[in-house]
Amino acid sequence: MKEKVLIVGGVADGASAAARLRRLDEEAEI
Repeated sequence: MKEKVLIVGGVADGASAAARLRRLDEEAEI
């Protein structure tokens, strides 16, 4: 089952969080 993740935040922190989540779970819907 795909996990859905919503990132609330801007610019560098949002991109950093998305990249970290992608490394942890490649199938997550970000």
